[in-house]
Amino acid sequence: MKAVLINNYDLLGILDLLQQESGNAPAQHLWGYSLLSRHDIGVDILPFQGSVFLKKISEKLKFLGDLDQQLRLLLTCHQYEYDVIYSAHYLTTAFLSFLSVVGLLKKPIVAIGYQAPRTKAFYWKFFVKTFIEGNNKILCLSKSLLQDLEEFGVPRQKLDLIEWGTDLRFYQPADPDQVQQSEARPFILSPGKSYRDYATLVKAFSGFDGELTICGAGQLDCQALKDQTRSQSMDKLPDNISVVEEMLDWRAFIRLYQQAYAVAIPLLDEKTKFKNALGLTVLTEAMAMGKAIVMTRNEYVGVDLEQEGIGLWVESGDVEGWRRAIAYLLAHPDETRDMGRRARLLAEKRFNLENFSQKLAESLWQAHQAANPQNSGLVQTQTIEQVPGFGSQACQPNRAKSFS
Repeated sequence: MKAVLINNYDLLGILDLLQQESGNAPAQHLWGYSLLSRHDIGVDILPFQGSVFLKKISEKLKFLGDLDQQLRLLLTCHQYEYDVIYSAHYLTTAFLSFLSVVGLLKKPIVAIGYQAPRTKAFYWKFFVKTFIEGNNKILCLSKSLLQDLEEFGVPRQKLDLIEWGTDLRFYQPADPDQVQQSEARPFILSPGKSYRDYATLVKAFSGFDGELTICGAGQLDCQALKDQTRSQSMDKLPDNISVVEEMLDWRAFIRLYQQAYAVAIPLLDEKTKFKNALGLTVLTEAMAMGKAIVMTRNEYVGVDLEQEGIGLWVESGDVEGWRRAIAYLLAHPDETRDMGRRARLLAEKRFNLENFSQKLAESLWQAHQAANPQNSGLVQTQTIEQVPGFGSQACQPNRAKSFS
C-alpha cells in the first residue's frame, strides 16, 4: 500500500536532519513515518512549502486548512497512485475532508486529531460536520477529544483512540539515586515554548526554596519573560531561576532531563482558541525520562497524572498551587522517584512511537481495505529504500520537487 503524508509543519526538514545522523536520532516528530515500512506501507511526505500566495490565503481562510498543500496533493494524488491520505493534523486537511463529504474525493483519509472547538455552538457543529467528519478515520490523542467529537455528531465508527509518545531508544533515564547524589541542590526543569505560562511559574519560584531551569528550545523570548517579572514587582529573574537561551541538540537536551529532579509544564489557558493537547510533547518526554511531572491541568493530553501516579495537576494561573506541588515533590524524594519509575513504565507500555506506529498502520490498512473491499484479503509488500538505521524513505529528494 502507498500513502501520502501531510502535516502542519515541515516534515522533510526533520527527515533531512535525521538522515544527517543516519537515522540515529529520535523520530517521533515524523508521526510514525519512520516505522510504517515495517507494515508494508510506503509513504511519501508532501513538501510543506509550495505556493507563498496560497499559504497567505490559508492564513486568511483558516477553516479550509492549508490550501497550498491540499491543492498540490489533489493535482498529484492520481499521478503517484496513492491508496490513502494520511493527515497528521486534521485541521490542515479540512478542505480535503469537505471534498470527501460532498463526494468529490474518493481517496480515504486517515487523520490525527488533537484539537477541537471549545463550545458546541451551532456554527462549530456545522464546521465539524463539514470540515472534519469527511475523514474516514480520526485517530484521537485523548479520550476527551474522542468524546467531544462524538458530541459534535461525528459517527463513533469514524473515531478511534491512539496514544503518541517518544522514540524510546533515545530516551534513557539516569539512575534516580545517582541523580540525587550528584545534585547538591536538585532543580526542576521546565522545557517548551508554545503557550507556556512561565510568568506564573516564575512568580511561584520567587522567594521559594527550590531551583528552576527554564529551557525554551532556543525560541523563548527572554526579554518578554524579564518584562513580565518587572510587572510582578521584580527587577530581574530571581537567583534560583536560570534560563537556557540557546537551542540545545537532542543529546544535550536529554542530559538536561537526566539531571533534573522533576519536570514542570505550566500552560496558558487560551479561552479564545481550540481545546488542544498543549504540553503533550514535553509530557511524553518527561515520562520516557522517568521524571515526576507537575503540569497545568489539560484533559486533552490523554494522561491523568494523578490517576496514573506519575505527577500532580495544578489549576491554570494558580501560583500557590505550583508552590504546594513543587514543595511536595521536594519534601518527598522517595515518592517522587516512584512517580518517575511509574512514568517510565507507562511510556514503555503505552505512550511510545512503536505503539503509535502499530495502531496507525492498522488504521491505514483498514481505511484502504474498506475503500477497496475486493482486495481486502491482500497485503502487498512494497519495495522501499531504507535509510541506514532509520526506516522508510519512500520520498526521494527529486520526487519531493515534483510536488512543488
